Amino acid sequence: MYSSKHRYNIFAQRKQEMTLNDAIIKTLDEKKDILSIEEVYNYIVSNNLYDWKESNATAHNTIGRALNQFSKQEASNIKKLDNGRNVFYYNEKHKDKIDFLGKH
Repeated sequence: MYSSKHRYNIFAQRKQEMTLNDAIIKTLDEKKDILSIEEVYNYIVSNNLYDWKESNATAHNTIGRALNQFSKQEASNIKKLDNGRNVFYYNEKHKDKIDFLGKH
């Protein structure tokens, strides 16, 4: 049986292995909805998916840059939706399950 300290170290090691890009992809995959940068950030923080100590910039700007890069890559499943007032992102593989008009 593992001690609580050992279990914590295993969890901490697993947490450090997830990059911000991994955390963003996991968020959009699990939420299966269109999300703002703020919603992506809140999900990542509430689920401890990424250690923000690794980042030098503000979390909001860092996520925004990463999401923007994803949406520009043709091979990426992460897509951008700009309705003129707000910008949202989603995982294209869930587009059939998303209510694009109802939420935002």
